[in-house]
Amino acid sequence: MKNFLIGLLICCLFISCADRKEFVIDGKVEYIEPYGWADRDLMKNDSIIYTVCWQNILLDVIFSESVVVPIWLTGWQFYEPHSKKQSSPPLQ
Repeated sequence: MKNFLIGLLICCLFISCADRKEFVIDGKVEYIEPYGWADRDLMKNDSIIYTVCWQNILLDVIFSESVVVPIWLTGWQFYEPHSKKQSSPPLQ
């Protein structure tokens, strides 16, 4: 049983529910990665709308006794890219 729980914990660390997505930004194809509180300044793109990854919150609750899983999933995999922000036309 202990080995099963350790294996499940390792799977949760490497298999997050937040996925990277492909967007066309300024005519170039870019892969936008999920981000969390630990890497917000490096990974957040201001031209993308992000949503909270609710599956990761569920995993955080399930593995709340192990400190590593909640820190990993909220720190680096909490917000996933959803869509590109629409640019508004300039006011005349």
